[in-house]
Amino acid sequence: MRTTLNLAIVFILFALLSSCTAKKELALLQQSQQEETALHAQQMKALSAEMNALQSANASLQQENNKLQNDLNAANASIKMLSSETEPSFARGIVFKVQIGAYKDLNVSENIPDSDNIGTENSDDVQKIVLGQFRDFKKADQLKKQLRAMGVKDAWVVSYKDGNRITIEQAFSELGIKQ
Repeated sequence: MRTTLNLAIVFILFALLSSCTAKKELALLQQSQQEETALHAQQMKALSAEMNALQSANASLQQENNKLQNDLNAANASIKMLSSETEPSFARGIVFKVQIGAYKDLNVSENIPDSDNIGTENSDDVQKIVLGQFRDFKKADQLKKQLRAMGVKDAWVVSYKDGNRITIEQAFSELGIKQ
């Protein structure tokens, strides 16, 4: 009987000890969950701040895009005004255009509408974007200066004879203009 009583006491002590251990484990688990919750709250706060910063940057980029679109519209209007020539065809003779870019690895022609005042040309696997058509070098140079003032730093005047690109010097020589 005494053995049974001792076994019962041992069992009760074991049960109490297990209960204390379980309570400690439960307390540690609750503390770990609280720490994780605090960490998640910090991460959510950081992500929220990052999202706000990205939304602000997006708004700034949209404003910049709108400004550039307005500048492009103004440049197109300027091209139209400056290149209003009485001669209907620019296919023959000396013509000046303003080149604004040359791209080797991009296919920009699919994004540029077909127009008399804007176009692309391909040579040596390089696509070149040109604006306007002018018989008068000074008008082309004026457009170049306007484009540079708008931030197109690589704008420059190029010349053509009968649709083929030639140097400015050759164009001036053909027109009898001394440099």
